[in-house]
Amino acid sequence: MFALREIPAGFKICVDRAWTREEVNSSEPLLGILSSLEPRKGSLEEKFDLNAMGCDKNDDSTVPDRVVCMTMSRVNHSCNPNSEHAYVHGCKVKVLVALRAIQEGEEICFSYKSYDDPAFESTAEECRVGLKFKWNITCSKDCICYDKPRLKLVTKARKKDRQIQESASVGDSKAALDYVKQKDDILKQMNVSDFSAVTMRNCYDGFQIGVMDKATVCIAKEFLSRGSKFLLHFMAKITHRPKNGRSTTTIPLVIAIMR
Repeated sequence: MFALREIPAGFKICVDRAWTREEVNSSEPLLGILSSLEPRKGSLEEKFDLNAMGCDKNDDSTVPDRVVCMTMSRVNHSCNPNSEHAYVHGCKVKVLVALRAIQEGEEICFSYKSYDDPAFESTAEECRVGLKFKWNITCSKDCICYDKPRLKLVTKARKKDRQIQESASVGDSKAALDYVKQKDDILKQMNVSDFSAVTMRNCYDGFQIGVMDKATVCIAKEFLSRGSKFLLHFMAKITHRPKNGRSTTTIPLVIAIMR
C-alpha cells in the first residue's frame, strides 16, 4: 500500500470490513473477495491464518481475537511503522490511521509484531524469530529493532508499566501517577506517536488514577485530552460498515494497492 498524496498524522487512511474466522469458514462468497491473498492456492482457513490481524479485546469476550480484511491485510510489516490499526467492534471494521505524516509515494506499513510495546514482554529477538517463522521476514542489522538505546528505553517503559499496575493495585495513587508521568517521558524519548494505542493506554491510566484525588484532577484532564486524540481519529464518524467487504478511504485516491 502506497500513499498517492501526502497524508497528515492522525489521518484515517482506510476503513476496512473485518471478517472473523467463523465468518470466513462459513461464507463461500468470501473466497472471491479474499482469493488474491497469500497463500495464493491456499484455503480460506490458510489465508486467514497468514493474514489475520489481532484485536485489542480490553477484557471484552465478544471482541474477536483476530480478523482478516480485504485491503488492510495486504499492508506490509515495518518495525518502524507509519500507521496503526484498531478494531471497532460495533461496526465490525478495522481502521487504519497515520501515526505520523506520510509523504506522497511512501509505503504505508504497520507492525505485525510490536517489540517496543510496553504492554507486552516479547523481546526484539523473539519478535524477529516470529516474523521469520510466520511471514519469512528478516530484519536487517540496521533495523530499528536492533537499536540498543531504544531497546533500553523499551525495558524502562515496561518496568514503569509494571510499577503503575503494582502501585494502583494497593491504592497508592500518588506513586502510580508518578510512574505514569515517568513512562510518558520515556514514550516521548522513543518518539511514540500521540495517535498510537501505546500513548492512549498510558493516558487512560493517567486519567483513571488522576481522578481519584481532587489535587490531581487537573492532571487527569490533561491525560484525557491527549488520549482523546486516539479515540477521535480511530472511532469518530464510523457509523456503518463498508458494503460487500469493500474498504473505504476518507479522501478518494489516498492509497494505491500493489498486488
